[in-house]
Amino acid sequence: MTATEVLSRRALGRGEIPGRTAAWQPIEGLSAGSGDVFWTGWADGDGVFVAGDEGVIFHFDGAVWERMEVPSTLPIHALWGQRRDGLWAVGWMGLILRFDGARWRQVQGGVTTEKGRYDATPENTPLFAIDGRSDGAAWAVGDNGRILRLEADVWTPEPSGARAHLRCVRCLADGRVVAAGADGTILMRSAQGDWEVLPTPNGSTLTAALEVEPGTLLLAGGRYFVDCNAFRGDLVLLDKDGARPLFAETRFRRFRDLAETRAGVLAVGDGGQMHLLRQGELDRIETGTTHDLQGIVSLPGGEALAVGDFGTVVMGNPAALTAIAPATRTGEAPSRGEHTKSGTDRQLWGLWTDPETGDAHA
Repeated sequence: MTATEVLSRRALGRGEIPGRTAAWQPIEGLSAGSGDVFWTGWADGDGVFVAGDEGVIFHFDGAVWERMEVPSTLPIHALWGQRRDGLWAVGWMGLILRFDGARWRQVQGGVTTEKGRYDATPENTPLFAIDGRSDGAAWAVGDNGRILRLEADVWTPEPSGARAHLRCVRCLADGRVVAAGADGTILMRSAQGDWEVLPTPNGSTLTAALEVEPGTLLLAGGRYFVDCNAFRGDLVLLDKDGARPLFAETRFRRFRDLAETRAGVLAVGDGGQMHLLRQGELDRIETGTTHDLQGIVSLPGGEALAVGDFGTVVMGNPAALTAIAPATRTGEAPSRGEHTKSGTDRQLWGLWTDPETGDAHA
């Protein structure tokens, strides 16, 4: 362990909360407001970047958090790069930024008319995800089936054959690329460069993808259920046999992102939800927040950083990554309310319980 790593860990998170040695801790020194939304992050051995709405990018150098100068106020949805002097950011209105190690510059997107309005051009199609390979090639995806390929620092559109809004992309070890999004859409790009629409097990909007084994992909997202008037989360496994749902009988909140850590795969989502997938089992992790978590980033030291709504940025140490929440575990039947007869057909607006007898009165 280097002195920089020790400094980073001490400066990045708060001290332990008494009685909660495995808690996720809010980040110190990051001047985010309650109205800020962070969508993504990126980390290497020298620091951490987090980005979100209003073109906000914060950088942590091992000692302090600093808000960076960015040439746009458009929301930033995703970051990717092999190293920090070749870091890319994509976002709203087709925004593409590049960081050269010293400053951010805008490459494309955000085109306006003479009247100062955003132009109705394909270049302004919102982008939501980016991923790349070790050879420097990368793909960014967004609304209306838009896919851009990066090669030799030049972005070129690729016909996807789909019109669905795409929300995630992942480069596989064998050279193929997977993109996914609304209505359960899953696209596969062959090593020859052709995109193909794959059969899907449900209509979930898939927002995250992670290669968990060579050729095997875990996808996460969510969909709206009318019967419960809420969004529910879905996990989908894609391998040589096709796509199939995982833990279909378990009721999750909507998932937003996935990350591989030393403890296993972490899935985060609405309401501060976090689950740990390891050895085929899925457990809910205690995060200490009820804010929606939009992104999760693995840190080189074994920790993880989660970002989300209301300026939420929390860090979990290795112990926190496996801190099982005191709630229903996968495979157990969720608790459900039981109907009782009230003896009236009138609307009931309140409930009171007698503290001595325990009897309830409505």
